[in-house]
Amino acid sequence: MIFKNILKNLTMYRLHIFKILFFELINITRGYKGNRIASSKDKNINDNIPCPYFFLNRIKKKIIDKKFSIFLDFGSGSGRVIDYFNRNTKGKKFIGIEFYYENFHYCEKKFSENENIVFINNDFTNYDFLKHNADCYFFNHPTSNNEIYLEILKKIINKNDFNKEILLIFVNFEVSDLTLLKKAQCIENYKIGDRKGYSIYCIKN
Repeated sequence: MIFKNILKNLTMYRLHIFKILFFELINITRGYKGNRIASSKDKNINDNIPCPYFFLNRIKKKIIDKKFSIFLDFGSGSGRVIDYFNRNTKGKKFIGIEFYYENFHYCEKKFSENENIVFINNDFTNYDFLKHNADCYFFNHPTSNNEIYLEILKKIINKNDFNKEILLIFVNFEVSDLTLLKKAQCIENYKIGDRKGYSIYCIKN
């Protein structure tokens, strides 16, 4: 089943598949961590297929000069996103919330020497993630239920005790699903096909 989903995902990238595979090869040979793929037994949780390095490279260029300090990854899997941005930014703290213990344990071991990286084994839909005061949130579509994201977005947007910019990064979302972001500044919306691509938003109270 997992290989069927991988093949389905690859075909959805269409002509960009060669760029996708090129960036995968380059970054894996450079020793980047977090390249594990895992299937999900929960129908509401998508398989752990890491965010393409091609996307991460483009996103990095858009946020590298932004003044965020705490990066939080919802459904951090095997830690690819956190490892990539940790290597390509300075002075940031990274938090990954991962539901599956196997992925969580893997990351704890792989990133044990990184004092600025913390992984939490919990269900982010019920976890009080706001207590970490993150100012950059990464969503790599770990669940198939978009209502969950809308609830999380409401919590972030309705938080009224921040006076700084909040970055929101969405990978493989349909922008029309993100109705709560109508008043947010869209930094970039990059699409490949129907549902592949990413969006970067900025909100400020």
